[in-house]
Amino acid sequence: MLSNTDDHIQEGWRKGRVIWYDFYPVDKNLFSDARSDPDNILPVDVAGGHGYDLNAFKMRFPKAVLLVLQDLPPAIDNIKELHPEIMKMKYDSSLRSPSR
Repeated sequence: MLSNTDDHIQEGWRKGRVIWYDFYPVDKNLFSDARSDPDNILPVDVAGGHGYDLNAFKMRFPKAVLLVLQDLPPAIDNIKELHPEIMKMKYDSSLRSPSR
């Protein structure tokens, strides 16, 4: 039941919200450098919940290859749908990031 409530809260929170990649020059500032190193992880969504933002990012920028979703184990374990190219990582954001 809690997961359904969380889904509804996320949907309501996201409605009408300006998404950062709608105004930030992603192709110019992010992908130009990422292309030079195929091991670059771009982006890492720390405390990304169920991955709503990364799923939308992947749909908008399908050439983004290494996307990482980090959150606490219960959040990662309860993800229902996530693009298969997005890596899930159980992580406590109060600790040092394993993705650097």
